Amino acid sequence: MDKASDFKIGHILIKAPNLKEAVERFEQLGFTVTMGSIPSKATNAMIYFENGSFIELYTVPVEGTKKKMVLKLLNVVKLFSPAKASRYINYVGTKEGMNDFALDCVKENSFGLMLESLNKRDFPVTKAIPMKRIDVKNCQIKWQMSFSRDARLPFFMDQYVPKVKLEKNQFTHKNGAKSIKELIISVDDYDYFIKNYQKLTSNFVEENEKSIFYFGDSSVLIEKGDKFQMKTLQLNGTISRNLPCEETYGTQIKLIKEEVVI
Repeated sequence: MDKASDFKIGHILIKAPNLKEAVERFEQLGFTVTMGSIPSKATNAMIYFENGSFIELYTVPVEGTKKKMVLKLLNVVKLFSPAKASRYINYVGTKEGMNDFALDCVKENSFGLMLESLNKRDFPVTKAIPMKRIDVKNCQIKWQMSFSRDARLPFFMDQYVPKVKLEKNQFTHKNGAKSIKELIISVDDYDYFIKNYQKLTSNFVEENEKSIFYFGDSSVLIEKGDKFQMKTLQLNGTISRNLPCEETYGTQIKLIKEEVVI
């Protein structure tokens, strides 16, 4: 496999305490939001871009005693399935904001081979996990996913079956957002993360205390910091604008005006 072209950034996850409120907030910021399933049952919603990538707003509908019970159960599951349980502990236990992202397999019918290749590169991942959901049009969508052993590293997605067909109004945003440009992640163990990301793509640039890894038309910038933090999400757009963090659950989202190539 050509490591430079195995993946693209598929979607970015942002956790919110209340999905209805999150949808309203992001719509007020100029995004078009599509519910993940029937609104009365939905726990997630998507901000799609034309190339199929998206931002996922999601909520975990457990609080208080139920949340504590779920976390205890997940810690038991962690003994038998550490990669999967650690990821869900992250989803349930962390505060609101941007906390995960997926790399999508770009080649059809090659997900199993991709996972095998990752394990051979000493990048441990789980076996393919079958998933399904009913979308907002009441149609069933299936896909496969796989988790990294370390929940701070990305997880992996196969292509949807059937493929999600987007209408133009779903990826047209009033604020001019066009696509995912770059995800900036601050890390405390810089060498560890650089070593792992180099196993995911051969297309990268190392600079002073930061490195940029390219996945398709988007990139992940890893920079030295005091702790692990998914810090900033940059989007290509028709204008440059910083969105207010208080409206995006603490997530720094920046729209960067695309350069016109003549």
